[in-house]
Amino acid sequence: MNLLLDTHAFLWFMEGSERISQRARDGIEAAGGVRALSVASAWEMAIKASLGKLALAKPLSELLPPLLAEAGIELLPIEIATSRGSRRCHFFIAIRLIACLRPRHLSATSRS
Repeated sequence: MNLLLDTHAFLWFMEGSERISQRARDGIEAAGGVRALSVASAWEMAIKASLGKLALAKPLSELLPPLLAEAGIELLPIEIATSRGSRRCHFFIAIRLIACLRPRHLSATSRS
């Protein structure tokens, strides 16, 4: 299953927060497909940091790439074509993850 983490799920997962359930953490760690974070989440984090709502030790542009690489999470670009497959997504609000089975779209960013 391919996983698209929302902003909070990503932040909580990376910091080891108890705000993300063990079930969600296990799901992220065991994901057999692509694990991704939308560039929209990076933008949201940058906005929150600029407003003082997210404390960062370094600029996000320096922090994010190594964090994503360490966790095996890909940064997913936003494309107009992405909206066409949104009806096929299954939203798991309780664990704040979005699981989308869109291999055609994700294959362009997945590792072989």
